[in-house]
Amino acid sequence: NYAVYNTAIDTLIVPESVSDYGEYFAGYSRNLKYAEFPTSFCETIGAYNANCLLQNCINIETVVLKSPTVVGGDHYTTILNGLSAELKSNVTLRVPSYLVNAYKLDEYWYNFKIEGFDTEEIKDWTIKKDLTLYARDRFKGNPDMTLTMSGGLNILGETGMDVNNLVVQTNYSS
Repeated sequence: NYAVYNTAIDTLIVPESVSDYGEYFAGYSRNLKYAEFPTSFCETIGAYNANCLLQNCINIETVVLKSPTVVGGDHYTTILNGLSAELKSNVTLRVPSYLVNAYKLDEYWYNFKIEGFDTEEIKDWTIKKDLTLYARDRFKGNPDMTLTMSGGLNILGETGMDVNNLVVQTNYSS
């Protein structure tokens, strides 16, 4: 809890190893201009108890969400809670390029400036919820991929996709 709450830092890059964001993780950090979240950060914000993840970070300029799926769900409006529609329109949201349209159509994210980044930038994907890649959507390069117990991957079309290492996490009953 309160990991970087109200600090003077201006750049926050959360590593893949962080699994619990806690309450007010970076809330009220008025100097924060850039925040980047790993591929494992997805729709389960409530599970992280991050009910005020970037609340009132009024000077935030760029948020990078590396999740291979749209960050959403019942709790996602709290990621940048406290920002007016005008402030949201000044924030650039960077997401995987194949998700740009999904974010633009989302009822919360459409207020942001949304840009895509090339998936070749990501060398290790963590998939925590079901992901369908359509005929023209593929991860570029030769990444490592981890499918968690709650995640799934469906690749449509006739073109395959190269993966370096594939880890499928299971439990005794799956």
